[in-house]
Amino acid sequence: MAVNVLFESSEKEDILRKKIEYEIETISVIVVLRTAAELKQIIQNCPFSKKEVAEAEALNTEGESLYVSLLTDAPLQEKIEYLNNFKSIDEDYRIRNRDIYLLFRHSIRNSKLANNLQKLDVTATVRNWKTINKLHVLAKARAD
Repeated sequence: MAVNVLFESSEKEDILRKKIEYEIETISVIVVLRTAAELKQIIQNCPFSKKEVAEAEALNTEGESLYVSLLTDAPLQEKIEYLNNFKSIDEDYRIRNRDIYLLFRHSIRNSKLANNLQKLDVTATVRNWKTINKLHVLAKARAD
């Protein structure tokens, strides 16, 4: 189960993540944090063109086409090279720092690319583009 939580804090990310993980250590949970400014940057810096996304959406009859995998740390280059084995005409990705933009022309459910993201050996969570945008709107509203 994945949960999105919005809150305000002046603590540094690594300290805050450890505090949250400590407080909820009775359950197994992955904590991935992004600030409101980082969510805005994720949206503004989408490496796929509107045309690429529209073409993927036209072909994808099973759900969303654009996703972002939010990582706690940037992946190592050798791990990225391994992930290149799963790129195809139907499944593409682009990495921007700690974020991996994923574009699917078919469902993410049976995607070899999506199924191999864990081999980057970095804690991550994946959200579709609509959710990323909703989180940004909510975070922005809290900041205003």
